[in-house]
Amino acid sequence: MSKQLTDSIIIQVARDNGIEPAALKAVAIVESSGKGFLPDGRCKILFEGHIFWRQLLKLGIDPVCHVKGNEEILYKKWDRSKYIGGAGEYSRLEKAMKINKTAALKSASYGMFQIMGFNHKHCGYDTIDDFVKDMNLSAEKQLQAAILFIKKMNLIGY
Repeated sequence: MSKQLTDSIIIQVARDNGIEPAALKAVAIVESSGKGFLPDGRCKILFEGHIFWRQLLKLGIDPVCHVKGNEEILYKKWDRSKYIGGAGEYSRLEKAMKINKTAALKSASYGMFQIMGFNHKHCGYDTIDDFVKDMNLSAEKQLQAAILFIKKMNLIGY
């Protein structure tokens, strides 16, 4: 399994699914500069502290109790200044996982198409762990998840 997709694969998959190839490629370029993996081979991620706040609430965990000392990973409203980018996002994710692994994994976006973890079921995965595993496996898995997400969310027309 490859960490990169060829243009011909993207074009073929797009056409097979009724998607304009240029539109699918544009999403990948905007979301991840067209690459779903970091130089070290890990899947590109972006950890979202405001989503982590919401995910904790969904699990019945009061995020306010965990803010002190975690201000860079746990906040109520979106704050771009908290992003580190690149491999640094993994340190933020790991810190959040010490509070709650499931909520943390659901609070990051993954791969070439930057699909949020909380959307894993829309991508055909029963568990967030299986989704994260596959997003780290190959670019093909990332593309497959994106296509399923686009279909499930009725986004093909857009």
